[in-house]
Amino acid sequence: MPTAARLIAAICFGALGLAFAYAATTYFAEARQPSYWFPLNGGIGLIVGWVIAGTRAGNGTGAGIGNGITAGVALLFWVFFFVSFVDMIQKSMRNAYDGPVEAVVGIFELIGDYAVQFAQVDLGVLMLVGSVVSGLIIEFVAARWS
Repeated sequence: MPTAARLIAAICFGALGLAFAYAATTYFAEARQPSYWFPLNGGIGLIVGWVIAGTRAGNGTGAGIGNGITAGVALLFWVFFFVSFVDMIQKSMRNAYDGPVEAVVGIFELIGDYAVQFAQVDLGVLMLVGSVVSGLIIEFVAARWS
């Protein structure tokens, strides 16, 4: 059921996803991110905000902070998963894997590679502060308009 908290959560995490995408472009090799990088981050942010953060709103400040951090981690996981999945498909088209099981395992190896590549202080602070602030905004909206 649509609520104001879900809408604000989608907007907050969509914006956080785009902020992460913008800040992370410098950490790609030769600053060349995939062409789908910005829409992917914004879209996943919208979905994570609506589904994860928005549905759990209205349980207090401490729960809001935890909710925001949970949604932020989910945002990063799904972004890394989809980017790794596309990379795996591209590698498998070049016969880089011996079979389908190795390709699926390759997705998780690529997720680890992206996690290490983007393990930077500025990105961590951005995601932590952005997630906490978003969680608090969502709690404020849920208390005010629910």
